[in-house]
Amino acid sequence: RLEREGITFLGPTSSAMRALGDKIAAKALAESVSVPLGTWSGGEVENELQARAVAASLGYPLLVKAAAGGGGRGIRAVARPEDLVEALRAARAEAVTAFGDGRVFLERRIEAGRHVEVQIAADEHGTVVALGCRDCSVQRRHQKLIEEAPPPGIPAERLRDLEENAVRLARAAGYTGVGTVEFLVAGDAVHFLEVNPRLQVEHGVTEAVAGVDLVELQIRIARGEDLSRRLARRSRPARRGRGSGLHAIEARICAEDPDAGFLPSPGRVARFDPALGPGMRLDTGLTVGGIVPAAFDSLVAKLIATGEDREEARARLAAALADFDLVIEGGATNKGLLLDVLDAPEMRAGGVDTTWLDRFIAGRPAVSALAAEGLVVAAILAYQRSRAAARLNFFADTSSISFSRVPPSRGLDVVLTHAGATHRLEVFAVGSWRYRVHLDDRTVSVTLREESANAARLEIGDRALPVLYDAGPAGARLEIEGRPLRFGWDAAGHVRAATPAMVVAVDVHEGDRVEVGQALGLIEAMKMEIAFTAPVAGTVTEVRVRRGQQVRAGDVMIVVDAGESAPSARRPHGRLSLGASPDPLAPLLAVTDSGMTEADLASLEAVPEPARRLSLEGIREEVRRVFLGYDADTERTELLASFLETPLTAGAGLGLRRALAEIRGEIV
Repeated sequence: RLEREGITFLGPTSSAMRALGDKIAAKALAESVSVPLGTWSGGEVENELQARAVAASLGYPLLVKAAAGGGGRGIRAVARPEDLVEALRAARAEAVTAFGDGRVFLERRIEAGRHVEVQIAADEHGTVVALGCRDCSVQRRHQKLIEEAPPPGIPAERLRDLEENAVRLARAAGYTGVGTVEFLVAGDAVHFLEVNPRLQVEHGVTEAVAGVDLVELQIRIARGEDLSRRLARRSRPARRGRGSGLHAIEARICAEDPDAGFLPSPGRVARFDPALGPGMRLDTGLTVGGIVPAAFDSLVAKLIATGEDREEARARLAAALADFDLVIEGGATNKGLLLDVLDAPEMRAGGVDTTWLDRFIAGRPAVSALAAEGLVVAAILAYQRSRAAARLNFFADTSSISFSRVPPSRGLDVVLTHAGATHRLEVFAVGSWRYRVHLDDRTVSVTLREESANAARLEIGDRALPVLYDAGPAGARLEIEGRPLRFGWDAAGHVRAATPAMVVAVDVHEGDRVEVGQALGLIEAMKMEIAFTAPVAGTVTEVRVRRGQQVRAGDVMIVVDAGESAPSARRPHGRLSLGASPDPLAPLLAVTDSGMTEADLASLEAVPEPARRLSLEGIREEVRRVFLGYDADTERTELLASFLETPLTAGAGLGLRRALAEIRGEIV
């Protein structure tokens, strides 16, 4: 097919297919097909001088686009003349890396437009049909995140016009095969974007609504079959009964970190347990134990939901995403962002433009509503890692086992960083899967029950929350109720590589003073250049990497010393705090004249019977934990001893005496 169109296949398939699409569009335009075009440079922009002249005639804002680009690569938005040269450099560099072709052109940026695509199919016998439209406007960095069919809020007459335009263009160009004609719809204006002479990632939503198998059609067309009857029957979606789908929405699940500027986050697949059912389709190549490689695109799965109407499809997709268990060791996914997007009022209403997602992301809260619960889980995971290391060290040398080598059960001090703030916690194991976590003057008692590999359930107060986790050398990545959280094990001044990458540039030296958010250098991962920045203000004390060096996820690249007086970075909402749990020892404590806390039976007797019963049961549990060898909090142990040594008052009731006798029974 490429040879018939006069194109020699020399480079990547995507570049060759893009060239074919350009040729089809050019041929159709030469034959005076009425296809609305946006304002553009009319050809390649070869140098900066030409680019400045073209940009001045087009006006700002504009786009620099790679001629061989695809998947959002090689595109840079330019709002001001002073940003043009850097945008040219970045677009060319990315295009050369991704496609081996650095040619770029300029086009006027259309504001508040919607990206609408028409799926076409054409055989060699003159049959050309449109198989429906889909909306691909939920994009970040010009790369699609969510697609749906049919496009919401666009009148049927307008969609028919788009389909007719696409069919005329394909027929005039003599195109055969399955392909996509893309438009930008802004109000009443329609602008032609490009032709993609191939199947696209989002073809599944069209298959779900139109009831076709596009891969099968592509093969039949390539075999030279006459598909006039087959295509005519499928040229319009038809109601086929509840559950078969009149609306379809697709979410792209990617191995990337939205909270770190969509940094690619590859790694080993530690857990993969999708939630599927009626009206759901999953396209993926992932399996547990497989590797998401660093050298390719970050897309790892497509989840498609269908429904009798748009809201049913949206709700079904959100529910399936929330129950989709995916853990990538050392990596991350965009699942949490997808859930937030699907729940946004604008997305529920439908009809967002291509710039909406950028605005939505900019307005997301800096700190998750579940950050405090995540802090508790991360502290417990740090405790478990420490205890596992202590056991390993103990059994590493069996030639000299003694009581002095047994690690003491006194809990653990844990230092965690989150969003630039440092938190110091104390963690005590107080029972089977049960822990007591202290932060500042607050204490919570929780249960973190491991359910399977990389999955647990957090019971805190009257709530039970599903948790997915990946605890690595640099910190813990969590997912609570589908929302992602990240915690570091050490001080906030360590700048670590968040993904396997190559260092492209280092812009600071030891002794330099840096500010919060200042760019320190660039790394390249998955053919993308990503800046790494200073998490705190301070002085650079170590530079551990150099240009051209390969780094692993978690490697420390730069160390910044914030100093004693420097404020913690990125603390717009202050430090995290815990919601205190009821303390069973509280009813028996009294404060002396000197300010000391000691056990007092009289205080316990004054407590109403139900609360007193709960307190005594809690005390009994505390005594049992000490004797079973769980962690001992020195202060609490002394209070328990003081309580046990307190003489019984003469007026103590029978119920209290029996409860105290049961506690005594735990000891003797």
